[in-house]
Amino acid sequence: MSQNDWMQYADKSLPALIKRLPVVCDAAGGQSRIGELYARVKPVSIPFREGSINLDIYESNPSDPVLIFHCGICNYSRFYFVFLAMLSEAGFNIVAIDRPGHGFSDGRRGDCSVEDVKELMPIVIEYATQTYNASIGLFGTSLGGITTFYLLPDLDGIKSAICHNWIYPGELADKGKWLLNAFLRQVNKFKPDLMIPIRKLVDPKKVKDLSSQTDLIAYFENIQNDPIYCQALTLRSVASYFGGYRPTNDYGHVSCPVLGLISEWEKVLPLETSKEWWNQAGFPEDRIKIIPETKHMIFHDAIPLVLPAIVDWFTKTLK
Repeated sequence: MSQNDWMQYADKSLPALIKRLPVVCDAAGGQSRIGELYARVKPVSIPFREGSINLDIYESNPSDPVLIFHCGICNYSRFYFVFLAMLSEAGFNIVAIDRPGHGFSDGRRGDCSVEDVKELMPIVIEYATQTYNASIGLFGTSLGGITTFYLLPDLDGIKSAICHNWIYPGELADKGKWLLNAFLRQVNKFKPDLMIPIRKLVDPKKVKDLSSQTDLIAYFENIQNDPIYCQALTLRSVASYFGGYRPTNDYGHVSCPVLGLISEWEKVLPLETSKEWWNQAGFPEDRIKIIPETKHMIFHDAIPLVLPAIVDWFTKTLK
């Protein structure tokens, strides 16, 4: 499929999916609001290496703060359009990134390491500053939260950040998998382009741990039907994210305030392990906000709880 085909697919399928999610529709103000919120997105392409990167833009007033968003593993930012549009309505300009090789961005499909995103971020920050202003926050969900956490020690121009999920660099979600960590590093030296299917990274039996909404679970159980979603990642990407990446600076160089979000019923990155990593970075534990009675997909399952928390944090730290 061409990029234009993907855009047409998203225009039709994403609003239709959201309209089957009553929790999201209720939070948005009714099913009739879904089309209005989807219409707020403005895709913009910026040059990166030999191709371009897609940014989904949701505009508020040009003088309002800018929030740069990183989405979940293999996914694309448009999937979160309801939450991002509502966040924009609250007085923020949103710049949502499709990582290289993901979503509507150019690049080999499924090939994006932390180092690639680190190279991209100054370009995105420059775009946000020149288009809007220098009051810039950074946030991400799932792998996007991990991305945000990884990059914080080395990023200039970020005034505030929120991580929904995080891993301390060099660790794995399961600390007992140190042998897997070592295996990834060794194989990556010889087979960096080897493709790892998403079904090997996310256990199909654990998909029900992602959400409390039946139709959202069904979407992930049949993720092969979404042509925009990456069905596999390169080994170099997996190795970078899950054990190989190290920031240049330590976490003592993080000068902006950081908030951590995690769901009470989180199974992907458990709460107690996440607290250990947060403390390892030297962040105050009272900056972790637990979203009650919620599974992993908080930007779909818990908008009435998460949206005010994010608005409050970025209002206090950016406005």
